[in-house]
Amino acid sequence: YPRAIEEVLYSYCWMLNNSLLLGSTAEKIILCGDSAGGNFAAGLQLKCLENNIRSPDALMLSYAALNISFFPSPSRLLSLIDPMLMCGTLVRCLNSYQDPGYLASLPRTIEEELNATTFTHDMYLSPILAPQSLLSRFPETILITTDMDPCLDDSVLFSNNLVDAGVTTSLEILPDLPHGFISFSSISTTCNVGLGRVTNILKDLKLRLEKS
Repeated sequence: YPRAIEEVLYSYCWMLNNSLLLGSTAEKIILCGDSAGGNFAAGLQLKCLENNIRSPDALMLSYAALNISFFPSPSRLLSLIDPMLMCGTLVRCLNSYQDPGYLASLPRTIEEELNATTFTHDMYLSPILAPQSLLSRFPETILITTDMDPCLDDSVLFSNNLVDAGVTTSLEILPDLPHGFISFSSISTTCNVGLGRVTNILKDLKLRLEKS
């Protein structure tokens, strides 16, 4: 950080200026992201608003990590028993993203990782911290998460913030699926069903935008 979100912003601006090379008119844009990608998508929307760049027409965030700090929310505590996003993995991901010198500090024990956790009031790092003045200018936003996702509380709180800001927002919580289920759709029937639901939501959103 902040290299990743900057590269996303540069790529998005290039796409806006070169959409025909990508086989698109870019008349309507739906910005999607899952997990860390959901963080980038929300952060990109904030960057667009701050820099007067054309915003996407809708956002779709799947099990997005919207708070890059380690705190004991109910869903974050799920990582203590989550076989896919274990506590040690989660805290390492959070620390490595916001600490430019992380690699040089390795190896670390889990105790050292926990002691190294920090809180930075930066909305581009943690979009959940964005003020209402910016959230009120967000396009329609769809949040998809699962009842077993350590980032569930991120999505719920961000959804509430958007609703309070007057943004058209929907939150869908899928049952019995792990964080990252889209990536496991080829090896898990249950995850493939979840991917199908995400795909259908995206198709419905696309049709609505085309008619608007």
